[in-house]
Amino acid sequence: MCQSFYFFAIINCMEKKIHLEKVNWGNYGKVLKLRVTKEQENYVASNKASLIHAFLEMSEGIPVYAFAIMYGKKSSGIHANYV
Repeated sequence: MCQSFYFFAIINCMEKKIHLEKVNWGNYGKVLKLRVTKEQENYVASNKASLIHAFLEMSEGIPVYAFAIMYGKKSSGIHANYV
């Protein structure tokens, strides 16, 4: 049973169709539609702010890869990986 979106849980929950997709022009709209709950607002940035931050870092030459955490075809979160 999948109860967490940590990377090891994603690997263990492949039967639930949880996977990472690199954020691109074809899927960024799904990522932007996802909203954080009131309870999360003090702890996590919005997906819009996270994507803007990642793309600004990339424009400065910092290698950043933004991934959407997907459950089937629905965006469930975002993960940025700094190399």
